[in-house]
Amino acid sequence: VFDEPMPDNQTPKTAYEKAKKIDPAHPAYVNYAPGFYFPEKLPTDIASLDLYNIGCGGVPMDQANHTDMLEKIALPAGRPSWIWLQSSGNAYWISREPTGPEEEAMDYLCLIHGIRGIKFWVTKPLSSELWKTMVMLTREVRHLTPILYSLDTPPNVSVSTPDINLVAKTYMKRKYIIAANASTTMLTAKIKVSGSKGTATVLFENRKVKIADGIIEDNFEGYQRHVYEIK
Repeated sequence: VFDEPMPDNQTPKTAYEKAKKIDPAHPAYVNYAPGFYFPEKLPTDIASLDLYNIGCGGVPMDQANHTDMLEKIALPAGRPSWIWLQSSGNAYWISREPTGPEEEAMDYLCLIHGIRGIKFWVTKPLSSELWKTMVMLTREVRHLTPILYSLDTPPNVSVSTPDINLVAKTYMKRKYIIAANASTTMLTAKIKVSGSKGTATVLFENRKVKIADGIIEDNFEGYQRHVYEIK
């Protein structure tokens, strides 16, 4: 009902209350800009912000850090958190579009840190690389949605390097490890998954990796994601 308000603006509150009165069955929300203002307590149905900083000194991990901030406000209120990610550039203060790997890292790092909705601003990308990446990510997130929302007890996991961010899930009696490299450097990571052996299928990549002594060892290119399924 309102985008990027300043702290002294009462219009978002009025608009939200009016929207809920007209249509109480659907969520209504205000989108905030973290550089301007974000409320300490969530006043609407969804915790939402935007962050467009690729091409002006930012990195994908910034979006993950802001997801953590959103979750601290959203979870106590029993609300989902959404983020608007960047799909364009060459306008305003932004010198360029994100690359495909940067977009991949932004999406996956936000999902790993708990985001529940991803939107994009503002236009279709100019580069075919970024557009194809966004199409790919849409298909992958659709596939992962029931896994991400699963409330089944997840496996215990640990990773050998802090630049590999990950989340573990259990769904339909299968274990899933969703991991992403937050750095530009190629890394070899060891992911320990409790009670696991045999092989793991790497979703979306048409390959498998061995699990030796409960450990998955795999290479991550800069900003690359891997999703492991263990039966």
